[in-house]
Amino acid sequence: MHDMSENSTMATDWFGPRLKAIREKAGFTQQKLANDAGVSLAAVQRYEGGRGEPGFDILLAIAKVLGVSLSAFDPPADEAEPEKPAKRKPRRKAD
Repeated sequence: MHDMSENSTMATDWFGPRLKAIREKAGFTQQKLANDAGVSLAAVQRYEGGRGEPGFDILLAIAKVLGVSLSAFDPPADEAEPEKPAKRKPRRKAD
């Protein structure tokens, strides 16, 4: 999972829309989510607007309030870090 620090300079394009979709599906307003998760309304608006992401503890509280697991906030497959290819051993030259 990406670093979810609130001061992150690498805010992602997918996190805000994903949070908003999950929140709306759960039937929460931004204010209700903020109150129940213990964050400010401005913080929820910032997260959904793509201007920051919550730290781990806040993300955990948001997930709990919305009734979803943390994996609901995993990046889409095309945003995930690509797997590194296995290193090959160099071939030995035949004598």
